[in-house]
Amino acid sequence: MKKAIRFEIIHELKETYPVTWLTEIAEVQRSGYYKWIKTIEVREKKKELDKGLMDQMLSIHLKHKEFGYPRMVTALKEEGFEVNHKKVYRLMKVMDIQSKIR
Repeated sequence: MKKAIRFEIIHELKETYPVTWLTEIAEVQRSGYYKWIKTIEVREKKKELDKGLMDQMLSIHLKHKEFGYPRMVTALKEEGFEVNHKKVYRLMKVMDIQSKIR
């Protein structure tokens, strides 16, 4: 089970049981749980930014189906998105977007 899921379960049960017990049962560090709580807002903000980027990538893909990730990076830069090629590659894999060979 992923740590994030364990942290969510601990977060739900923390009103009923002590966090120390829950972290021991879930086999995670207590400090890791508190760090997870601190970074919730950052993760949500990052998801929103990725969602906007993914929408833009999908619109570019619908216009130019032959674009792979290198050309997608260039097209995104022309649209005003400053993004790393590794992130574009990863998001294209998540969205299952592939270039069509001409």
